[in-house]
Amino acid sequence: MALRSLFRDHPELAVDLLRLGGVEFPDECTACAGDPVLVPGDDDMTVDAVTLLKDAAGVTRFGVIVELVDQADEARRRGWPILGRLLELRERATCKVLVMALTDELRAWADGRQVVASA
Repeated sequence: MALRSLFRDHPELAVDLLRLGGVEFPDECTACAGDPVLVPGDDDMTVDAVTLLKDAAGVTRFGVIVELVDQADEARRRGWPILGRLLELRERATCKVLVMALTDELRAWADGRQVVASA
């Protein structure tokens, strides 16, 4: 998926989008791509992209998981908080999950306002 590559190749994009939504980040940090495999060997614990904000000493100060939603998957939606917590534990930093729904219908579903049948 081209969007996945975009977020992996340009980790600052996730930060910029969350800033537009009012999320504040630590000062003087650099965005870099992180490992999207949160639990090795478990495909359910692999995300589309991870952005890490690191300070000058290389310490992760904030993490962002990017999930690109192209179909309704209720189990995946219920797992977003777990994925965020896994990244927090791994990086020892506050994390957010940025969900990018690819249609208006999926956006409503991801927000929990609408049920969408999975294909």
